[in-house]
Amino acid sequence: MIYEVAPMVQLARRRRRGEAAEANSVTKSGRDDDERTNSIGLYHCAVSYHEGARALAKVRTTATRPDSPIYHAIELFLKSYLRLRGVSVADLASRRFGHRADRLGRRAAELGLVLRDEDMEVLRMMAETDIVIRTRYIRTGYFSAPSLQAVDRTCQSLRVSVCEAIKETGTFVRPLKPPAPATSRWFRQAAPWGIPR
Repeated sequence: MIYEVAPMVQLARRRRRGEAAEANSVTKSGRDDDERTNSIGLYHCAVSYHEGARALAKVRTTATRPDSPIYHAIELFLKSYLRLRGVSVADLASRRFGHRADRLGRRAAELGLVLRDEDMEVLRMMAETDIVIRTRYIRTGYFSAPSLQAVDRTCQSLRVSVCEAIKETGTFVRPLKPPAPATSRWFRQAAPWGIPR
């Protein structure tokens, strides 16, 4: 019986020859990552993270960092737009972009995404401070961060803009729910871990 081994063998050979970028785009099924990672999939994943962050904001939770999902949603919305405009998965994963929200935002703006000044400031702070890392790992001490309201506004702005860009291509997008008002204590006040307003 012959199993689908050829793509994995190709992957190993390319890695040995130092063709890392090309090797990383080959998967088990032999299909290219660019075919498998499309803008609509990234968009819907980002929506899930955004809705998750809003759900956490509505409930009283003892979670250490309930704001973690919203930062990931912002990154995914930007990557969704860039995939829509033809940026490859390998480029998005490269050191050029990676998890750098400011670089993702600048490239998206170059390709036509309209970003407000507040959006650019939130993206800059995400890249220049360790706020995103602090949402994933425990770090103590003082730090600067954008207000949670500003981060939510940026996330919502990206959500709407990317949705409209995808719709313009004729692709069906799940309808947007009206934004939930950020009325919980978590969004109104400084967070319990000391982020200044």
